[in-house]
Amino acid sequence: MKIADKQTGARAAWSEAGFSLIELTIVLVIIGLITAIAAGYYTTAVPQARLRDAAGELNGTFNVARIMAMSQNATITIKLNGATSSTSGTTVTLTGSYATPITMTTTRTIAGAESVVSTTPLNGEVTQLVMSPGIGSPIKAWVQYNSRGMRVGGGATTSQLMTLTNTQGRVYSVVVAPSGKAKWCMTSSCS
Repeated sequence: MKIADKQTGARAAWSEAGFSLIELTIVLVIIGLITAIAAGYYTTAVPQARLRDAAGELNGTFNVARIMAMSQNATITIKLNGATSSTSGTTVTLTGSYATPITMTTTRTIAGAESVVSTTPLNGEVTQLVMSPGIGSPIKAWVQYNSRGMRVGGGATTSQLMTLTNTQGRVYSVVVAPSGKAKWCMTSSCS
């Protein structure tokens, strides 16, 4: 755009409307910083949210199984399985990944006949599930409810504790009391 000198009426030098290269560079640097901060938050927040969802899903499965046991006058068992399983004393450790996630299989037993109700995978963000104490002989990563909704096995006076670990090493836990009630928390052990 041409700008004229009002006093002399003479034409001034050409002047372009717009931004200078330095102004554009500053804006791009600010956008880059914001993107880097958001990406860092995203890589931390998403796995944490998926772990929280897995703990909530496991907790919900236990609570539904308890209600099913009481309403159907049946024994309901939640069988946890992973890509690998190891036992140390009464503690069972399962591993999983996105390719082979840890699964929860719900079975119903009425009059000695067992049937599979559902099989649900935990999301692949859960890389390890440790249950203490497991039940049975050999020790298995199971939670079992009788027809009164009480937890069977795993010790009559101790709670069954499951810790879930994600790809970043963050740990959430789910605990099932002898009464059959389940709860989850964002620490390695629920109190």
